Amino acid sequence: MNSKSLLTTSLFLTIISLSTLTSSAFASVVISKAVNNPARPEADVKRDINRKPEAVLKFFDVRPGMTVLDVYATGGYYTEMLSYIVGKKGTVITHNSNGYRKFVGQSINDRFLNGRLPNVEKIYAHPREIKLEPKSLDMALMVLIYHDMYVTNAKNLITADNRKNLISQILAALKPGGILGIVDHSAPRGSGVEAATKWHRLSSSIVTKELVEFGFEFVDEDTSLRNRTDTHDISVFDNKVRRKTDRYILKFRKPNLLTSISVGN
Repeated sequence: MNSKSLLTTSLFLTIISLSTLTSSAFASVVISKAVNNPARPEADVKRDINRKPEAVLKFFDVRPGMTVLDVYATGGYYTEMLSYIVGKKGTVITHNSNGYRKFVGQSINDRFLNGRLPNVEKIYAHPREIKLEPKSLDMALMVLIYHDMYVTNAKNLITADNRKNLISQILAALKPGGILGIVDHSAPRGSGVEAATKWHRLSSSIVTKELVEFGFEFVDEDTSLRNRTDTHDISVFDNKVRRKTDRYILKFRKPNLLTSISVGN
């Protein structure tokens, strides 16, 4: 390659790099505005102190124009902010099963009254029946829900049997390079899946191992929701830690060239 070609290539890469930085900086501003949007319900805003949504959404790098799936969105806390971030050119798909719809009650319906959040599509479906379009998503978020796929009792609304199917659907629906974001409650070091039933917690190592086996790439972890005073061996519903548990934030990516998928057990 001659000097002229090298110069052209270098200039091209510099432009791409600057473009990426500019886009990222703009997205960061948009996220800040979404979190501080005065239209957000007061009840949501009160939860921000422990949930730190600005740090979480910036870590996942949500951007305008994206199509994002909020898996088991419950009351729609993140759905609302995602709606503001992706904007008119983007789409948020908020998902709940019919069981979770009953669990969250009227709150999820109130969020969409009078035409609020018009760029949000609502799906109420069993994990096996979500019917996502292949390679249609830029991102999927699972916030405080992954552990529920391991809970083994009569009250569980997901059931472990649906775990493989749901994760496989998300992987297929993500575009190459698409992001899967996970937030969940930390479990005691070395604990197994029984922690999900016992305390509604799940070790981050179990989540990472399983998703990598499914075909995802682990990208990074953020510590914004760490709480070192949480001993991990207590139910997340105990008043000592309720809404302020030690939590991990994990980012996974669908490989750009996914040639095979190894499905975990």
